[in-house]
Amino acid sequence: MKLPSKTSASLGLGLTVGLASLAINFIRRRALTTAAAAARVPPALPKRPKMVPYGKVPGENRGEQPMEPIIYLEDPYYYVRDDTRTNKEILDHLRAENAYTKAALSHLDGPQDELYKELLSHVQETDQMVPYPHGDFVYYTRTEEGKAYRIHCRKPRHDDGAEEILLDVNKLAEGQAHCDVGSVEVSPDHKLVAYSVDFQSYETYDIYVKDLTTNGVTKAVTGCDGGFEWGHDASTLFYVTQDDAHRSHKVWSHALSDTSSQSSDTCLFTEADEMFRCGIFKTRSDRFLAIATSSSVTSEVHVLDLQQPPAADGFICVAPRQEGVLYDVNHWHDSFLISTNRDDARNFKLVSVPVDVVFDKQATAEWTPVFPYDPSVKVDGVSCFDSYFALFGRQHGLTQLWICSYDTDGKTVVKKQLDMPEDMYTLGGSVNMEYNSVVHRFTYSSMTTPVQTVEYDTVTHTTTILKETPVPNYDRSLYQCERVDATASDGTIIPISLVYRKDKKKPDGQLQALHLYGYESAKYLTKMTTFTDFIACAEHLVAT
Repeated sequence: MKLPSKTSASLGLGLTVGLASLAINFIRRRALTTAAAAARVPPALPKRPKMVPYGKVPGENRGEQPMEPIIYLEDPYYYVRDDTRTNKEILDHLRAENAYTKAALSHLDGPQDELYKELLSHVQETDQMVPYPHGDFVYYTRTEEGKAYRIHCRKPRHDDGAEEILLDVNKLAEGQAHCDVGSVEVSPDHKLVAYSVDFQSYETYDIYVKDLTTNGVTKAVTGCDGGFEWGHDASTLFYVTQDDAHRSHKVWSHALSDTSSQSSDTCLFTEADEMFRCGIFKTRSDRFLAIATSSSVTSEVHVLDLQQPPAADGFICVAPRQEGVLYDVNHWHDSFLISTNRDDARNFKLVSVPVDVVFDKQATAEWTPVFPYDPSVKVDGVSCFDSYFALFGRQHGLTQLWICSYDTDGKTVVKKQLDMPEDMYTLGGSVNMEYNSVVHRFTYSSMTTPVQTVEYDTVTHTTTILKETPVPNYDRSLYQCERVDATASDGTIIPISLVYRKDKKKPDGQLQALHLYGYESAKYLTKMTTFTDFIACAEHLVAT
């Protein structure tokens, strides 16, 4: 028998190995293809029909004016709801949905990365807000490149002292799967800082207090909604807890001297109506703590004089809730300033009531207009200081700011509207901590101007831009803003703000992204107006 040569033997072995390799690769590719195809098939849940009641169900809060009689509709996926978030079948389905989404969008991985890089190129990661004065310090937050969270700091107000870090959220987040800081508030004596944080991603917060002398940290409160206020001094914290539906409904006081148990905290207020949720705030004068409780269309405010020991019977209701009436309260001198839609003031009006009348339970609190109601002006709220108050609102489709103060007679309130440098812009609030300040800070921006922190001096009537948010790789001279008006089908004038790059504008038209926002006149039975207005705007842009 003739033995195979070394060459032929090597060739045969090579062919065998090659064929085997091809077979393995084929099987592997087929498996991967099958897996990819499976991942691209949308996961499906089985239907399990259940008749669900809609309307006025006995023993249940179904909102305002529920339907009568009850109707029943079939819901094949009613079982999917799982408030405990422990149902394995549902959790597995959600994971399958996520896997499907990831597979279906995998072809966009490259563009997503490019888009992220482009957006990041316009962000200055290392930045600092304008420090704001508060007591003997100036406070501010700053960010550092590569770090996800803010750093809360302060410096001495009257000398160039070293920076003191109050809270570095980046360090706080170390080792945590989730970290959301709700509020950060320094105590009235500036010796403590309290902050609320959620580590569970369930929007339930714990409050910690840090001693700024020793840097010691203690957990003061567990299980609140994230909002809190200091009392008249550093001995008391006020906070709000939630019910099982995550509705903020109870206000408590906590004495920091009691480190034994939260069970000794005092419940000051309970909102029993499931349609309402409450929150707390302290007036800038530091005189009153207010509880604001509201539904979507009705509100009520209770105030506590912080010069008195906190007690449930110390809260006074400014005005009992009335269906469809909204109002909020601020303290100015011997009065409460109230913005409200009461008495058919659809765009809200500003009224006042003496503090002593509100606290005199036997007296009738008559609300006196600060200014005559003007339906062309939307009143959004006030920010009060010792020598003036700032009135925020809307007029001519734009946000406006009025500085208001007593006239020379000491009785009449006069207002001055601040002029803005552009025809289209947006104003917002800024940090103004000191009640005795004569300057007012606010934010200004437009479709071509980055956010600016602006300060207005109420004595000299001068305006100073303190900072403009840096936007790298942006040249505002390339862009143009315009405002045009479209006419709705019912004759209403709809303002349209346009922004475009000047060198890209084509004389024969171009593609546009159109976003429309409306509210009061296009909801409930008039919802169709949303769509007819959108069409009117689109037709106007096409025609012009």
